[in-house]
Amino acid sequence: MRQVIPSTDFDLQKPLYEGFESIEIKEGWTNGRTLLPYPHRHSFHEVVFLNEGSEIHMVDYSEYVLEGKAVLFIPKGSVHEYRPKEHSTGWKLIFDLNFFRSFQASILDQYLIFIPGLQKKLITLKSDQFDLVLSTNKLLQSTKNHLQKQLLLSNILTLLEDCYKVSHKPTDEIFIRFQKLLSTKIHEEHYCAYYAQELTISERKLNHVISSATGVGTNRYIRARLLLEAKSNLTKPGVNVQQVAYNLGFYDPQYFSRIFKKRFGISPSNFQKSMTEISML
Repeated sequence: MRQVIPSTDFDLQKPLYEGFESIEIKEGWTNGRTLLPYPHRHSFHEVVFLNEGSEIHMVDYSEYVLEGKAVLFIPKGSVHEYRPKEHSTGWKLIFDLNFFRSFQASILDQYLIFIPGLQKKLITLKSDQFDLVLSTNKLLQSTKNHLQKQLLLSNILTLLEDCYKVSHKPTDEIFIRFQKLLSTKIHEEHYCAYYAQELTISERKLNHVISSATGVGTNRYIRARLLLEAKSNLTKPGVNVQQVAYNLGFYDPQYFSRIFKKRFGISPSNFQKSMTEISML
């Protein structure tokens, strides 16, 4: 059985949220909440709006520094780590697409902000854009009507998707489809040939698309994503390096250890030890 990084869900100490929760970031907001002090995988989408102060988040092992008027997207399935800072203000919106009606969910599911591994997930809004998001969020907090909540949250996400597209270079449709397929098949399929066949394009075409978007070829990109997944698996208590290697399709654990160290500058065992020490702090 594949080992996975610990997953965090909606705050189960409170009543059922029906797929949506809004959390105000303010002094004392963490009281009574369960915050994991080590990398964990999200089972929901999260959007963080930071109004004042600063925070540092790790999403899929990339570091993001949030400062005023910043918005960070943490897609479902991403590996996340952060520690709250005092004197920061803002909001967190966490939700699952099941919160929406089916036609809304099918549209939102195509948004670039929710695709793991697709460009950077941080944007800085202009003052008028941020004010519009906050005013819509105020309405979202005040309404008790489920349909109104769906509409208002959908409006916020659509505005942010538009801002994201403006601040990032256009993304090739094939690359988007590849990312979605990779997120479901990466533990089983490691080579360009499979993904090219599933996308009904040539390997040459897929390599061109991936190298244009990432600067590396398809196989090398898949290998890099696999090693990030290895980091995730190594944080699970009681899992050894050999198990992680086998679970990810590396049949030679020593080879896995060599390429892991070459990529990250630390052996899998030492990385696992460092994560264990962090979780004990």
